[in-house]
Amino acid sequence: MMPYRLFAAVVLLWASDGQALLSPKVPLGSTSSAASPPSSLPPTEAPERGHPLATMKEITTQKNRVRAKDCGTRSTLAAAGLALSLFISNPGSLAADPGMPGSGLGCTTSTNPSYSLVSCDRTGLDRNGRLLGCSSSENCLSTSAVKVPGKLGSPWEYAMRTDDADTAFASLVHAVERTSEATMKIVDREGHYILAEFPSKVPPGSVDSVEFLVKPEDQIVLYRSVSRDTLFLYPLQQPVSDQGKIKERLEGIRNDLGWNMYTYRGE
Repeated sequence: MMPYRLFAAVVLLWASDGQALLSPKVPLGSTSSAASPPSSLPPTEAPERGHPLATMKEITTQKNRVRAKDCGTRSTLAAAGLALSLFISNPGSLAADPGMPGSGLGCTTSTNPSYSLVSCDRTGLDRNGRLLGCSSSENCLSTSAVKVPGKLGSPWEYAMRTDDADTAFASLVHAVERTSEATMKIVDREGHYILAEFPSKVPPGSVDSVEFLVKPEDQIVLYRSVSRDTLFLYPLQQPVSDQGKIKERLEGIRNDLGWNMYTYRGE
C-alpha cells in the first residue's frame, strides 16, 4: 500500500512544482501579453515575416503555448493523483462495481482482502407506480424483475378469499405481523402498500426489505423482497446466496393467507 501512497504524493508534488496548476499570469488556453517584447510599429501594422520583432513574437507565442500545454498536463496528473490518494485512504467511498447490485444508484461498497460488501437501501415505487426490480447479483425476488427471470416472482391472487381490496390488505398486514421477527415500517392503507423488515440470513446482522402492493383493479398482490447487503467473497467474486430464505419467507406468508399464485388466463 505504501508504494501507491508514495506515487500519489509524488504526482501531486510534481504537478504543483514550479508553475501553479493554473497560473494567474498565464491562464490555461491563453498567452501572456507581458511576455511579448514591445513593438515600435503602429498597432495597425504587423511586422513582416522574417522581421526580428516578428521572429521574437513567434518564439514567445510558442513558449506560451508549451507552457499552457504543460499546465494542462500537470492539472490532469494532479487530479489523477488526488483520485488515487482518495481511493487508497477510503476505498469504500467509490461507487459500486458495475457487476455488483445497485451500480450508479447511490449504493456503497466496503472492501478488504477477503470480501466486498455492497450496501443498497432502495425501496418504494418507481415513477410508474410499480415496485422495483432486482439486480442479477443480489438476493432478491420481485414481481417486477422482468429483466432477471431467475428472480421474477408470480403475483398472488386474493379473489378466492375476498373481492374487497381493503379486506385483502388488512389480511396481508396481519399475516406479515404474525411472521417471526417482522418489523413493520410502512402501512399505507390508502395506497395499499406495506414495507416490512426482517433479519437477513446472509450476511448475518443485515436486513431484508419486504414490500407488498395490492392492486384492486386486478385483484392481485405484487411483492419485492431484497437483502440490503450483498456479500462477495474473494477470489471467486460470487455473491453469497441466502439459500432460498427470501422465497421461503414469502411462501410462508402466502400459505398463511390461503392465496394462490397468479395464473395467466389467455383468451
